Amino acid sequence: MKTPGKIRSVRQLVEALRKNPSGQSYLHILKSIDIPLGEYEKFYTWNPLRYTRNCLVRTADVELLLVCWEKEQQSPIQDYDTQEAWIHPVQGRLKEERFRFSERKLEKVSSVLLGPAEFSYMAAPIALHRYINHFETRSVSLHLYAKPIEKRKEYKEETGEAVETAVSYDVVYQFDEKGNVHSF
Repeated sequence: MKTPGKIRSVRQLVEALRKNPSGQSYLHILKSIDIPLGEYEKFYTWNPLRYTRNCLVRTADVELLLVCWEKEQQSPIQDYDTQEAWIHPVQGRLKEERFRFSERKLEKVSSVLLGPAEFSYMAAPIALHRYINHFETRSVSLHLYAKPIEKRKEYKEETGEAVETAVSYDVVYQFDEKGNVHSF
C-alpha cells in the first residue's frame, strides 16, 4: 500500500481521495493532512442562522465537506444514508453526542469533545448523532463520507420522531486541470 505522504493543500487532499488506491484507508489519507489553516479559509462560508456545508469533492465513492460552524450552532440529531463517516475538526472544537433508541425514545449514550488532533468515525446502521460548536468562536470541520449522502433522517429529541430530509450544499467547489478552483 502506497502512502500519500504529507497532504499540504486542499487540492492535494481532493486528488488523494479521487485517486484513492485500492486498499488505502480513508483514515490513512485524513491522517496524512498537514494543511495550514490559511489554505482552508478560501473555502469557508458562514451563515449566522445555521452551519454551512461546503462540498470539496463528490465522486461515486466519497464526499468531502468543509462544515463551518458559528459559535453554539448545532446540527439536528440525525443519521445518514451512508456507509461510513469520518469527522475531523480543523479549527475550534465540536461536541459529538451519540444517541440510541431506548423504549422508543432517544437516549444520549455518549458525549465527547473533538479538537484538531481528533477524528471521529461512524458506520451504518448505528450513527445517530449531533454536533455542537463547543468553542468560544467559530469552528470548522472536515466531513468525509464513504458513499455520498443523498438524504438523512432528523430526529426530535423529545419524542424520537424522525423526518427524512434531502441534503444540500451551500457551495460546491470544483478543481480544474490547471489548479483553478470554481464555486457553484
